[in-house]
Amino acid sequence: MTADPYAANSSAASSSSALSDAAHRPYREVTDAGGRVYRIGESDRDILGHSRKLMVYLPWLTMMAISVFEYAYGSAEDTLSHAHGWTQSNTFWILSVWVFFQAGIALPAGWLREKGVLTARGAMYIGSGMCLVAFLALSHLSNVWLAILGFGVVGGVGAGLVYATCINMVGKWFPERRGARTGFVNGGFAYGSLPFIFIFIFIFIFN
Repeated sequence: MTADPYAANSSAASSSSALSDAAHRPYREVTDAGGRVYRIGESDRDILGHSRKLMVYLPWLTMMAISVFEYAYGSAEDTLSHAHGWTQSNTFWILSVWVFFQAGIALPAGWLREKGVLTARGAMYIGSGMCLVAFLALSHLSNVWLAILGFGVVGGVGAGLVYATCINMVGKWFPERRGARTGFVNGGFAYGSLPFIFIFIFIFIFN
């Protein structure tokens, strides 16, 4: 039996084409012992079209935006109680459930991201939509159980997806200076709420 000369020529041409493409790439792929593939040789501008510093500032601004869930909640607590007829215990449990789900989603979100099921972009879109639903639920639902579901559960998962994605992305783009960059972005989650606290106090108390 003789080999098919056309198939042999096609296979050789394909191999040659693949080698040629690899030779012209600005990077090379390296696989570690765990099976993770790294691309070495290309710059941040080759990938993004701009400096990777943007991948610090954008997550930082995003973390500031979601910080109002936790740190500015207290400034709106009395107004929520008055508007919906909630007790201090009600508002406490709404926030407590939010904290639980915001922290708890980090591990499954990271696992889904590493498996390729949930992309960073997808997590940000889903998380942002859930955050919007949470604020609408908190402002329009007087039933405390629905508020817990809408703000505590949905909002907690949404904010957790955003939080985990922001921290993870910064660490991946700056593996050589991970601590300083992730610390800067993480700080936005705390002090980012300060302007909103004063805005909420002015609106709720003086108006």
